[in-house]
Amino acid sequence: GTQLFLDNYSINTNATDPSSILDKKHIVLCYPFVQEHNANDVVSINKVHADDNYADPFTKRKIVKIIEIPSTSS
Repeated sequence: GTQLFLDNYSINTNATDPSSILDKKHIVLCYPFVQEHNANDVVSINKVHADDNYADPFTKRKIVKIIEIPSTSS
């Protein structure tokens, strides 16, 4: 099946354990779907260390400082 890689322990637990407590509405809608597909071997959920997660920087908000370069024309 399709492999899902997670670097967050809580998400890994919620996605693989049907008895986990889900208290947020948007999570309650998503996790049972993933849990069912995991149980039926449609997807496999794998833990990946944050240092090995190459997509991690793309999930973080970056603040870019804009530097104004003075004009060299006279």
